[in-house]
Amino acid sequence: MPLLDANAIALLHTLLTTNSLSRLSTLCASLQAPVEHILSIVAAHPFVFARLRATDTPGDDRIAVVLDLTNCTFYARPPCGCTKDLACPYLHLCPSVVLPNRRCQRPHDCPLSHSLDTEHNRRVIIERGLENLPQKTLIMLILASADPSKTVCRHFINEIKMQNILSIELISSLFAIISQNHVEKPIVMIYIYVIFICVRLIYANMVIAKLDIR
Repeated sequence: MPLLDANAIALLHTLLTTNSLSRLSTLCASLQAPVEHILSIVAAHPFVFARLRATDTPGDDRIAVVLDLTNCTFYARPPCGCTKDLACPYLHLCPSVVLPNRRCQRPHDCPLSHSLDTEHNRRVIIERGLENLPQKTLIMLILASADPSKTVCRHFINEIKMQNILSIELISSLFAIISQNHVEKPIVMIYIYVIFICVRLIYANMVIAKLDIR
C-alpha cells in the first residue's frame, strides 16, 4: 500500500480522535478544508477511508476509517505462539500493549514484545504504508483496531453496496416483467416481492447512513 501523505495522515488522526467515524461537515470544520479536498483524500486511499452516504439528509455523509492494524491473536497463545513468524501479516505485541485494561503478567521479564520497533512489527507497518505515521497516531490506530466498537469493516461496507446494486437491478427487472405482463404468477405477488426488496434496500442504506460509534 502506498505511503500516506501529510493530508491523509491529518485526516486519519482526526478520525481516530472521533472513534474512527465522523460527519463530513465536522471534518471540514476540524481540518479547515473544503468538502472536495476531504473527498479527494478519501478517493485516493480506498483501503484507509470509506465514504458512508446519507440517505435521509443530503450532504450529511460520513467518513470512516476502514484500515486496521491488528495484533496477532496467536502470538500470545501458549505453548508455541504464532508459527508463521515473519509471514504473519499482523503485529506481534503483548496483549497488554493493545488492550489498555489488561496488565502484563510479567512486566519485568515478559517473553512477548512490547515494542513496535521489532523486525516483524516494522515490516507489518511498512507493508501497510504507515512507516511515516507519527507514533501517537500509530498507537491510536492499534487501539482502535483492537476495539470492535471503534472499527468499521471495509468488507461490510462493500457487501452493503453490492446488495444495493443487486437490489436495484432486481427491482428494475421485475418492473420490466410486470410492464410487459410476461409472468404467470399473480401480479400482486410480484408487487409484494418488489416492496420487500425496496424495504431491504432502504434498511441497508439506513445501516450505513446512521452508523454511529458510541
